[in-house]
Amino acid sequence: MKWTFLLYTLFLGFLSISYGIKSATAENCIQRIQKLREHGITDTLVNYSQYCVKAHPKNDEILHYRALILMESGKPDRATAPLRHAISLRPEVPDNYLILLRAYLESEDVLKRWGRVTKVLKERFKKSPEVLLNAGNLLIHYSKLRSALDYFNDLLQQGLIKKWVYHLKLGQMYLLLRRYEDARKELEASIVANPGSALTLYYLGRVWKEQGNQAYMLSYFKHAMEKGLDGEPKQYVEKVLGGLLNREDQQSGAASEKTK
Repeated sequence: MKWTFLLYTLFLGFLSISYGIKSATAENCIQRIQKLREHGITDTLVNYSQYCVKAHPKNDEILHYRALILMESGKPDRATAPLRHAISLRPEVPDNYLILLRAYLESEDVLKRWGRVTKVLKERFKKSPEVLLNAGNLLIHYSKLRSALDYFNDLLQQGLIKKWVYHLKLGQMYLLLRRYEDARKELEASIVANPGSALTLYYLGRVWKEQGNQAYMLSYFKHAMEKGLDGEPKQYVEKVLGGLLNREDQQSGAASEKTK
């Protein structure tokens, strides 16, 4: 045992020298991890984060970073352990639950432990609708549509989400399933309840795009932009509109050449 302890101590000391830190404080670790992450995922970052966890096993922020690094390295199954540990240390931090949910979904957890995580989220974060919606969005993103439907039904019954949000989420799911008529009905119900939702207008535009109605698609996309659409949906609309403008310019140029 003495030899094992001595070797482990020497190992930590070697790592400390290798990574150029003056003292292995938690703050040193966090700052260096943040700096290393600026250069993307590298073996140095992965190994250093492991060293920091061993040096500070009860620091939830270091555990959080270790899990993120493993997720970004394509190892979601290995990210679950530091996340569970971080949650046990600080159960009030919602981000760790959401990352744990994503890790289980990404790794196709055979025990389907994402169900347990969503249950805990609903119990612990009842007053945080954004957290609850983010969890449901993850279920939709990873195509766990049956689980997502049950989840949003439960949120609605408990009064944890508004009805227009419920219809929006069902519309998103039906769109993924290519049940376009059902998607449109749900999204139209959502827009009646909340006419100012840029996101609902965006998804209505997506439905009409899939159904081949360009005029309606453009109308809803432009309306969504006017209402302040942002993030990935905005980028998607800009790409679609840009492609249409380029096509029109090409057609106009071709027509001009023919008239010469």
